Amino acid sequence: MFSKKFKSPKGDAIKVKHLAWNTDFKFFLESNGVSDSDIYPSINPTAYLFNEVKKKKIKYFEDYLSDNDITDYIFFPMNYNWKFIKKEKKEHKIKSGYNRIHVDEYISFSENHFNYFIKLFEDITNNTNFKVVIRPHPSITVNQYLNELNKNSFLNKKILQKQLIVTDDYSVLEWVRYSKFNISNWSTVIYDSYLAGFNSAYFYPEKVPDIIDAHYLQNSPRFTYLEELHD
Repeated sequence: MFSKKFKSPKGDAIKVKHLAWNTDFKFFLESNGVSDSDIYPSINPTAYLFNEVKKKKIKYFEDYLSDNDITDYIFFPMNYNWKFIKKEKKEHKIKSGYNRIHVDEYISFSENHFNYFIKLFEDITNNTNFKVVIRPHPSITVNQYLNELNKNSFLNKKILQKQLIVTDDYSVLEWVRYSKFNISNWSTVIYDSYLAGFNSAYFYPEKVPDIIDAHYLQNSPRFTYLEELHD
């Protein structure tokens, strides 16, 4: 995968104990020098947490949905770090070990893929009764998304009508539990929530580059058109 070389354990990190909740990550650790005796099998922690949200917090979230008139919605936990990345940060990552050719390919795919999502948002808000709820990755602000979405006059109208909502309120744990469906580009939230038993899938209207097509993406549901989604 694109960032694996950058994230591989080095130095003393090779000698510490590691948790692995799938065979792909176990192989990754072993191929980078971690001893098999230092790798311990684990449950997927995030998938576990989706079913362990505290009841008190759930009540607060239910009140939040009611106060904001959010009933049936499709949840989009998005991860477009490379689309929104600034030039200075891009160069810093390349100096830190990322391959420039792969970085440019990732950015180009991200930008094209985001445009497909724009069309998907239009399709949902125009042809269904579901609201669209977008939660940016923590490294990207709500305003950055709104600035992009508001360039589209149709979506700008849907934002004003509160049919399309961009928010960083609450965590993905709450949003996933109450959504009709969970959709993303390549956020691991989809893989984790799918393992936890929720309706979750990745949206891929075009071929995924090999540098992005990680193990968790290959082992999760995918769809190309809105009509493919079902309970």
